[in-house]
Amino acid sequence: MEFINYIRLLLAMKIRNTRTYALLVLQCFILYLYMKPVVGFSRSVQYPVSPWSFPFIISNIYFAFLFLLEVIYYFSNVPFMQYVNMYQVIRVGRKRWALGQMLVIFLQSVFLIAVNYLFSILWLGRNCEWTAQWGKALHTAALTNAASHYEFLFGISYDTMQKFTPLGLTAFTFLVGSLVICFLGLFMFLLSLVWNRMAAVAGAVILATGIYIVENVHPLLSRKVAMFVPTSWIRVGNIGVKLYDGYVLPSMQYILIVLLGSIAVMGAIILWRVQKIEFEWTNEDE
Repeated sequence: MEFINYIRLLLAMKIRNTRTYALLVLQCFILYLYMKPVVGFSRSVQYPVSPWSFPFIISNIYFAFLFLLEVIYYFSNVPFMQYVNMYQVIRVGRKRWALGQMLVIFLQSVFLIAVNYLFSILWLGRNCEWTAQWGKALHTAALTNAASHYEFLFGISYDTMQKFTPLGLTAFTFLVGSLVICFLGLFMFLLSLVWNRMAAVAGAVILATGIYIVENVHPLLSRKVAMFVPTSWIRVGNIGVKLYDGYVLPSMQYILIVLLGSIAVMGAIILWRVQKIEFEWTNEDE
């Protein structure tokens, strides 16, 4: 019970800070820009829009890359050696402190995906159609040139709509998106413990930039390259979709196995590493 209370207080502390508020304000504005053409299309054709646009938005390479950079900023206070954490280490011990930090990174990851999904729905306002189906508006945008005509900032794949149900794709977006963000956060935590914060941020930026390599290699090679670029998997709408007779991303099974396995391995190394290093506390804000 004491450890659960520690997790709850730690999560509240990490969410209620200026870093989180700045990120949410920025994402709210970006999603306004992405949803504005959709709202204009909805009003023009008088079709309400179902609340399932976000999986297609996060599959847009520019949104995904910018979002990943924001995630890196969000976790750039690794290795969490602010003075406030010193008292936590004294109280719960190094191992439980590190475990708590990792659990909260995962919860923050779920929080970020959930809030962004909520923003995409809120900007629809009265133009939102609460349905479990894709809806007429998204089908029309996928099958016609409406997305181009109304200057959508993201594409809507009819192949994806055929392969997934709205609820299924939403579930995969939450699951894979949260795991990719958690992977990136733990990756930064690990590098900061092994080397330093600069190495953590640089390594994370390189991983984020990898989505452009996947996007720009030959279509027949993109899946092979993507197998080694976990950040590209956040573009959930491309999973199981073919481009020029080749799949863009690895299978869902491969993605989940690698993400869960990598998170487990990094977690084990972090727990081992915190027992060996000398903590150097700083005066920075959490």
